Amino acid sequence: MTGRTVDVDISGLGLRFEGLTPTLSEELHRQWPAFVRAQGVSPALVIRVEEDDRAMTPGRFMVGALQLEAAANAVHFRADEGAIVQEAPGARAVARLARGDAGRRFWALVNLACAAVGWRLLARGGGAVHAAGVLIEEKAYLLVGPSGCGKTTWARTAAEAGLPVLSDDCVLVDSAGGPLMALGSPFRSKDFPSPGPGRWPVAAILLPQPAAEPSLTPVTRLMLEARIAANLLFSAVAWEAHPAAARAAGVIAAGAPARTLAFRPDGSWIDVIATIEGDPGTTS
Repeated sequence: MTGRTVDVDISGLGLRFEGLTPTLSEELHRQWPAFVRAQGVSPALVIRVEEDDRAMTPGRFMVGALQLEAAANAVHFRADEGAIVQEAPGARAVARLARGDAGRRFWALVNLACAAVGWRLLARGGGAVHAAGVLIEEKAYLLVGPSGCGKTTWARTAAEAGLPVLSDDCVLVDSAGGPLMALGSPFRSKDFPSPGPGRWPVAAILLPQPAAEPSLTPVTRLMLEARIAANLLFSAVAWEAHPAAARAAGVIAAGAPARTLAFRPDGSWIDVIATIEGDPGTTS
């Protein structure tokens, strides 16, 4: 096998890239210095990187959304800059990168790897959740929702208050062998730099609601699972190809207390969510 191998430790989830070009390897070391390991943990996912004969569309801005297709034994994630094919259990994948701009090639690999890691986490009782995540007293709080619901505003008010921000867009969660944990990761952390490797217990799952004054209200279990399912990235095409995907929303919903959080665009919500205790806050 040609190319370079780089091991990455995503907060206890081992990721190995094989077949990297020197340029991709060097950029991975430069962009992910806190996560690249000379001797990483045993890989839960191996991604072999290959060259594609086709060329990417010149001059095109990268599109974050991926085209997805699931089959009985594999899932395909595609973008203009490349594609990745991952076996249904999720332990191995092959990424093929199109010829063209080096920067687009690298970030395409990052986006495809994020999809593959999210797919792999489904089998571990977790996933890649469309959410903002902040840390308060070594616990993670997740604000789950689609684009435009206020995640970036919420994360920005947390950062302005001096709180670490896991992400304003995508948070990895894992419950393999224990409670639901939020993982520090290098994915989608451009605007809010990752606090680095770490695993933090999820103290609450929050559903956003803009309001003049901050408040918390209970969430029905049906609404909570539906919201998580709708925002569990890459799972919508996974139900038949990956049986664990059908259970992932329920596992995540059961992993932490939940509330609807009404908030305004300032840090006044911080003291409010600190009142959440062990009561799950869900109703039937």
